Amino acid sequence: NRRGGTFSTAVAQTQATLKQNEKLLSMIKPPCILQSCVGLGTKVILERKVRKALKRLMIWQKRRKIVSGSENHFKVEWLPLSLSDPYSRFALSLNAYDVMDVNIFANKISVTSFGEDSVFQVVHFGSSEEFELFVKNKLQRLEGMSNGSNK
Repeated sequence: NRRGGTFSTAVAQTQATLKQNEKLLSMIKPPCILQSCVGLGTKVILERKVRKALKRLMIWQKRRKIVSGSENHFKVEWLPLSLSDPYSRFALSLNAYDVMDVNIFANKISVTSFGEDSVFQVVHFGSSEEFELFVKNKLQRLEGMSNGSNK
């Protein structure tokens, strides 16, 4: 299975990246309490903006009736973390094959995605607006792909 092999490669790459990030985080000395509080506050504010952006995207998608294949798979699954965790994570599924792993840490958003076109990518954003435009662009591409296959 070509797609299964590529997916397992992407999972292995994601796991290697996570291990590398964990090593880097373990080498960093703990920040001062003030820096931790500022980072946590920034993360909370950015997470709230991302949640609002996801709601806008869901409404926009329903209004445009963007569907991928036979049914709409736009789903968001938040990792249940406490408010005091320094990061937030969620998985965003645009359809059965386009899935994004999103990590919010302080004032940065990192998106690891693997799509139906077998493209593995990691993208970083500094604002919820950039993230929203990225997802909207992906949804429009999916709409174009589904319209092209329906003709």
